[in-house]
Amino acid sequence: DEMRGLSDASGVSLMAIHRAHAIPDAFPTQCSNGAFWGDATFEGRFLQFRNLDWSRKLGVHNYACVFVVSPKGKHNFVNLGFVGFIGTLSGMNDRGIAVGQVGSRSADEWHKGTSFIFLLRRILEEADNVETGARIVREAHRTVGINYLIGSALEKKAVALETTARH
Repeated sequence: DEMRGLSDASGVSLMAIHRAHAIPDAFPTQCSNGAFWGDATFEGRFLQFRNLDWSRKLGVHNYACVFVVSPKGKHNFVNLGFVGFIGTLSGMNDRGIAVGQVGSRSADEWHKGTSFIFLLRRILEEADNVETGARIVREAHRTVGINYLIGSALEKKAVALETTARH
């Protein structure tokens, strides 16, 4: 529905919107993520970072956008992305759950599942804690090799999951 609304409002075809959202699965990049807490930080604070290492030649950095999303019946969240892109690469929800990812190419890939950009968004919409976020990834029909980082400011912990389409 959101993609259709984006298409209707922008005049860009729905097919073009779908294709734009397929790019991250086709070319998962080698980004950087980290989470630190306990003895690794000042006063045991929880810190999580995400660096998006996309090529500047793409030009998407010229269209950076912070979305504040309030879906009915789900968690509110911020989605750090780009104008015209509703998938998630980084973000945090109102329960302190933050997400990021790193591409991890694998021979075990297929495209009949849910793209990681929508799994990350689903985590922000639904997860109250790290384990719920991890369960969303584990139980999903995934597409490509991805390393997920799911952190919790409230729990002061994080989990990293290395996945392929089927493992």
